[in-house]
Amino acid sequence: MNAEEKLKLLSSQSLWNHVPEDKLSSLAKCLHAETYKPGEVIFEEDSVGDGLYFISSGHIRIRKKMALSDGNAARKELALLGPGECIGEMTLFEEAPRSAQASAVDDCILLKLERIELSRWLKSNPSMAVDFLTGLVQVLSQRLRHSSDELTLLFDISHWRLGSITTGQDLLQKCLHHLLPHIGETWAAGAYLYNEFNNEMDFVASEGNFALMPAHWTLPARHALNNVWLDPHTYYAPMPGKNRLTGYLIFYNSAILSPEEREESALLLTTSAQFISSSLENLNHRNEENLRARLSESRQQYGSEF
Repeated sequence: MNAEEKLKLLSSQSLWNHVPEDKLSSLAKCLHAETYKPGEVIFEEDSVGDGLYFISSGHIRIRKKMALSDGNAARKELALLGPGECIGEMTLFEEAPRSAQASAVDDCILLKLERIELSRWLKSNPSMAVDFLTGLVQVLSQRLRHSSDELTLLFDISHWRLGSITTGQDLLQKCLHHLLPHIGETWAAGAYLYNEFNNEMDFVASEGNFALMPAHWTLPARHALNNVWLDPHTYYAPMPGKNRLTGYLIFYNSAILSPEEREESALLLTTSAQFISSSLENLNHRNEENLRARLSESRQQYGSEF
């Protein structure tokens, strides 16, 4: 990659919006190109970072270790980043451990800016320090706001397990009502629950203009258990149960999403559906326990004649 291409990449980053092109040109010379194959790890969580990366081409998956209730650990996907974005900003301030793992989704070309190179550039251009920090704060605040919104949403959904909701329909309606504002005004959603009396999936809740959306999608055969885009606008999220599918959610976006937006949306919708499914399972279990308790109480009260 030549100097002109490096400069063009830097200029496309909001991080450098306040830096004049002539100053940015000198910084571009400090960038070092690195290539990665699909699945290759760029850096591990807790490893010591020494700089940040700009994505020239390809996509990077960011994942973090999460402790599970059974004592095991798993990795939660936090973001999918594409060309024009950067990763590892916090290592520009200190030799701190990386907060998450980064790996290549496809063939990637990254441009690395080492902390020592940035430090030299800032010393030679002291007037640029404030402008650079301004851009960095804007980038970090945008990511923090996105993460905070997701964490707030997932906390709300998980907290409803302790609420006074008694039916699956009420739970799903409340979940969709709180979910839609988080994912955007162009979204609508519908929820379906299994009806054991007619062996069908009944439409039980919706949010947004779901009823007005064109039903061009085709459901997976026998309501498959995999989350999937049914078409460019429609996302299917199943809710598995013990013996059969408990229900499923359909999310519809009237806008045309970029590949990156689709990946990020799928991540949030899948995670939300998992929480909702878990809440629904807990609700059903609680209702079954309450029914058994009432039957036991009736038997004790009326004896064997009951």
